[in-house]
Amino acid sequence: MEKDNVYSVSDLCIAIQLCLLRRWPQPVKVMGEISNVRVSRGHLYMTLKDVDALINVVFWRYDKYKKRVDLQDGQKVKI
Repeated sequence: MEKDNVYSVSDLCIAIQLCLLRRWPQPVKVMGEISNVRVSRGHLYMTLKDVDALINVVFWRYDKYKKRVDLQDGQKVKI
């Protein structure tokens, strides 16, 4: 019987970051449609999606106000 590999959340995040940096060494821009925009404690949470996939996005309070972001459901954006 094989032993399952169990990783911490931190280990998984580091592995994902290393994979992305090897593939795209410069900052990555992603285009998609915004949905499920919500604000909690000043932070802006949303989903960025296209026809095949979605990712969760967070604009921390500092970034939201610094960049004067006004994002709404249905908007097409490049971030």
